[in-house]
Amino acid sequence: MTVTAPAPVEKSPKPIEKDDKEPDPTPAEEKEEVAEKKVLPDVVGMNLQEGQDTMQAAGFYILNDKDATGQNRFQVYDRNWVVTKQTPAAGRKVTVDTLITLYAKKIGE
Repeated sequence: MTVTAPAPVEKSPKPIEKDDKEPDPTPAEEKEEVAEKKVLPDVVGMNLQEGQDTMQAAGFYILNDKDATGQNRFQVYDRNWVVTKQTPAAGRKVTVDTLITLYAKKIGE
């Protein structure tokens, strides 16, 4: 007696469900979002704390500060340091995600 098994039935793969809320981006929409550009304020001559506050009020939050004398001291109390230089320079139009470095020395040095 010969037993014949039924032919296997192929199941079609389950369709991938898509979220219909947002369409697929077109190549033009895939561009990275460009950060806003703003003019850098001039904070040279301000105490370091005031300079940082001014930068943040203008929309610049990526800030670094360095000892302008080259001694690599930490500016623990920002109010007794004066900004002597900033990079990039004041008046330049840069993106708000640009690193701004404020160089300062202790007041009276």
